Amino acid sequence: MSPIARIRSGITFLNANKKRFFWAWVAYQAVKGSITLSLIWIPLFLAWWHTR
Repeated sequence: MSPIARIRSGITFLNANKKRFFWAWVAYQAVKGSITLSLIWIPLFLAWWHTR
C-alpha cells in the first residue's frame, strides 16, 4: 500500500468515526480535569487556606 493510499484510508476512517472520537475526547478531558482538580488544585487551595 502506498503512503498516499494509507493517508487516504486514515482520513476516511477518521471521517467515518468523528462522533465517536469527539465523545472520547470529551470523556478524556473530563477525566483529566477531575484528576487535576482533585490532585493539584484542591490540595494547593487547602495549603494556601491553612497558611493564612
